[in-house]
Amino acid sequence: MQLLGGLTAKQFLSQFWQRKPLLIRNAISDFKGVVQASELFALAERPDIESRIVRRDRGTWKVHEGPISRAQLGRLPRSDWTILVQGLNLEVPEADALLRMFGFLPHARLDDVMVSYARPGGGVGPHFDSYDVFLLQGEGRRRWSIARRYDPALHPGAPLRILRRFEGSQPQHELADWRLLGFDAERSRRLQRHFPADPVSAAVLIALNIKLIFDVVTG
Repeated sequence: MQLLGGLTAKQFLSQFWQRKPLLIRNAISDFKGVVQASELFALAERPDIESRIVRRDRGTWKVHEGPISRAQLGRLPRSDWTILVQGLNLEVPEADALLRMFGFLPHARLDDVMVSYARPGGGVGPHFDSYDVFLLQGEGRRRWSIARRYDPALHPGAPLRILRRFEGSQPQHELADWRLLGFDAERSRRLQRHFPADPVSAAVLIALNIKLIFDVVTG
């Protein structure tokens, strides 16, 4: 299927699912996204929808939990921040239809659709997630650095689980360095000790995350 870059669901599940990252160019033909920036900002204003702003200010990571007013957005700088809004599949029919495209996966694993809007330089820092995730890029450009091995030490005092050391130039990290244009897709598993990533926006960007829950591995 095109969504999986020509792989069948069986091939994807046996060769890539919870095994290694996969980059798929033009995963959905003529995909135009599920919301525009103005619609996303309106959703972020609502107290019943989970949203947050992540920004980096002079080397310090900061997180502001929603709801997020237009006045707050207006005070943000031109770069180095991103806004994330979760659960869009419960509010936007197009997002729900997108989630249903992943019906080849067990329903119990599907969580929600999260959409992010990033200014140039915006991102959530080098990190690992405790769930599987499909990342479908909308408008804009983004650079992804992905590593198999890394130092698990975190930034002390950071409001996010930001890796303290993640250098894309170090060959021993076996990095994939992907530069994505809209509307490419990437699928990776992010667990402790597996595939940390550092996404950085290269332009104004709208991206969609299809989060997929799995059994967390610890120890």
